[in-house]
Amino acid sequence: MRRLKPGDILELKTPRGLAYLQYVGRHVDYGDVIWVLKGFHQARPAEPAELVGGRGYYIFYPAQVAARRGFVEAVATGVPLPNGMAVPRDLRWGGADMYWVISRNGVDTVRQKLTAAEKRLPLLEMWNHEFLVGRVTEEWDPSQDV
Repeated sequence: MRRLKPGDILELKTPRGLAYLQYVGRHVDYGDVIWVLKGFHQARPAEPAELVGGRGYYIFYPAQVAARRGFVEAVATGVPLPNGMAVPRDLRWGGADMYWVISRNGVDTVRQKLTAAEKRLPLLEMWNHEFLVGRVTEEWDPSQDV
């Protein structure tokens, strides 16, 4: 199997049907980043690339390994990333005692309450395959983790 390239569309089997991910690239410190596309399909769309640009969220997921092991399948390659989509530089993660850490360009700031913009920042979490399937199946969204 060839290495994934930014833009590749990956198919994920869930209990609710097929879901789709777009491989965004590799973060220098945290690894592979995907864009989880919202929605389920009972069959593979004729043109999976047409799913690109829809609502979704970024998450860290070992996509290269998952594809190599057959957990996900690349169903469209060479698909351009939508304008503005790139490996995220600004991230958030939960700290102790209900605080959040916001990382912007490598500078960390601790917050007790998040602004609307900070609630939309990608989470700095690496999800394994089972956890990804569970979150996608339950239609989880990062704004729920505030």
